[in-house]
Amino acid sequence: MNLIPMDQEQAMGYLSKLSKFYRMAVSQQDERLIPLKQKLNNLGIFIDLLKERFLNGFSVNYPTNSPDQLHISPMSLQLLIENAVKHNIMSSKKPLTFNIAIEDESIHVLNNKQLKIRAPESSVMGLKNITKRFSFFTDKPIDIIEKDSFYEVVLPLITHRK
Repeated sequence: MNLIPMDQEQAMGYLSKLSKFYRMAVSQQDERLIPLKQKLNNLGIFIDLLKERFLNGFSVNYPTNSPDQLHISPMSLQLLIENAVKHNIMSSKKPLTFNIAIEDESIHVLNNKQLKIRAPESSVMGLKNITKRFSFFTDKPIDIIEKDSFYEVVLPLITHRK
């Protein structure tokens, strides 16, 4: 990592966030569902890491709160964001922008589309994995909307009552 010799304080902050993110990911690895409210808090850590990595080439608008009864599969939002980062170019002049919104009992993850010229082959394994996980909890489909200028995935949220 080139950051360590250049700015040790920033590098230590990044490593601290990375450590916190991995602790969270490991602690949730056996969970089948987690509260959306918790997922959104964890998503903030992941977004901070990406913003630090890509600077002005990456931005996300997302809700920071949700109703208590809504749940989601762990790591599903991170997988969608990672997938978009993998397939799209990012720069301060052409930032990759995400808009994440909760509507009814679903969460919409939309990003602008600016595909890499030599994008890696897509195995679609990430979406298959997410679809399989959600199928255990709901019959509602995962919707994928792809247009020339944007890509959107709509995940159903699972209502869990105590």
